[in-house]
Amino acid sequence: LRSHCSDPPATIASALGSLRDSLAIEYELSGNSVLSEGKLKSRFSKIIIQIMQVNSLSDIVQLEALRTIWTILAFSGRCISEFMSHPDGINSIIKAMKNHRLSEQIQECGLGIMSC
Repeated sequence: LRSHCSDPPATIASALGSLRDSLAIEYELSGNSVLSEGKLKSRFSKIIIQIMQVNSLSDIVQLEALRTIWTILAFSGRCISEFMSHPDGINSIIKAMKNHRLSEQIQECGLGIMSC
């Protein structure tokens, strides 16, 4: 994933879905998350937030980004405080929810993240 990519929204959404799936598989197999290393989890957070900012009007990108963030937070409890303390972390979630008010899935994911 590149933070400032000009790929079509469907391509970005697919990449986020693949990332989420690989994190889940790795966690199932090893019981550990690749996100346990501080630099790596910080990098994932920054990239996903930047993707959300660049593609703020794409409902599919916002949904897949929120699903990926939720997955990361579920597999690595230590990521919660880091993500929520990121200057744009919570703002990106709120902006996605505001921009896509009619999407039940985006609303559900946003609330799920905030409840972590």
